[in-house]
Amino acid sequence: MLDTRLFQGGRTWLLRLQGALDAEAERALQCLAIGDLPAECRRLIVDCRQVEYIDTQGVRWLLRLRDALAAQCVDLRLVIREGSRVERNLRLLALANLFPIFHSPLDAWRKRTPSAPLAA
Repeated sequence: MLDTRLFQGGRTWLLRLQGALDAEAERALQCLAIGDLPAECRRLIVDCRQVEYIDTQGVRWLLRLRDALAAQCVDLRLVIREGSRVERNLRLLALANLFPIFHSPLDAWRKRTPSAPLAA
């Protein structure tokens, strides 16, 4: 089961995820992130450091979220723990370059450019 928490910090919002990002979680998340963001939000940081597992449905949700936010001119940034299953799966699916990836929420909040790309 996935636990979610959404925090507001001005024009930047943080969505913290904990648990498995799978088909069950994807159904719950479809209405959460986009519907809960106000019009003045310009950046959404999705903190995946406590995501234990991600499957193809979770990856699809990330891709749909990225596209939906781009259509609203909202910047999406991912925070991923180095060496995690999320990092490995994104790298194996060759999707790591589609997302700005940071290793801490503070870096994602402050920096204009992401951490070094995930190694192949």
